[in-house]
This record gives sequence, C-alpha cells and structure tokens, in this order.
Amino acid sequence: TNAAEYYKKAMNSKEIYWDAYYKLAKTYAASSNWDQALSMFVKLQERDPENSGLKASLAYLYSMKGDFIKAKEIYEELMQTEEVNEKYLENYIAILLQNESIYLENQSEVELKIETLKQFFPENKNIEIFNKKITEYTKVTD
Repeated sequence: TNAAEYYKKAMNSKEIYWDAYYKLAKTYAASSNWDQALSMFVKLQERDPENSGLKASLAYLYSMKGDFIKAKEIYEELMQTEEVNEKYLENYIAILLQNESIYLENQSEVELKIETLKQFFPENKNIEIFNKKITEYTKVTD
C-alpha cells in the first residue's frame, strides 16, 4: 500500500511519470490486484507494442484472472519470436494443463513443449510436475 501511494505521488512528475506508472502496475500485480494491474499493463503495452516483457506480464495477468484463452494466445505470440524461453514455455504448458479438457485438446502441443523444455532446460523443476499432471489426466480408471 505504501509503495502504491509513493508511485501515485511520483506520477505527478512529468519526467518520471511512465517509470512510476510501470512500477505502480507491478505493485498492483505483486499485491494480486489483477484488474488494476491488467488495465495498466494494457495501457503500457499500447505505448510499446513490441515489448516482450510487457506482453509476458499481460499473459501472466490474464492467466491469474482465469482468461486462459487470452493468456495462451499471448504466449503463442511470444514463442513465435523466442521459442526457447524457459518462463514462456513453463507458463504456456501450465495453461495447457489447467484442466483435463484443455490438455486433451492440446495434447500434442503440450508434449512438444515439454520436450523443448527438457532439451534446453533439463534441470527445470516443473518438468516432473507437468508429467505428474499428464499422468493424472491420462490415468485409466477401472
């Protein structure tokens, strides 16, 4: 709360307005104020549409709000330009494993992205978690 108030005051200065605006948006995201953070990151991304960091933040915020379709679209766009980014891969796979039906619709894509993650980031701790989730979804019940 104190940081948010500080950044709001700092936005009164034209010289540092956008820096303070960005930090306020990050503060809202860090405090799980998804709606406020999302609207601010949308505005930031409109000002700098090619900024991959802002796009990744938007994808994360959409996923935190439960809009997995929008988050998935943004991660797909990001991976077109940077296919082997560990965080993009992790977050994209996590979105595709949100529930069994999403996984089953995207099963081959999930497997492909997990293989990419294994190839380039073999020590990634989430690979095991992802594989357990897949086993849970594909487990045959008697």
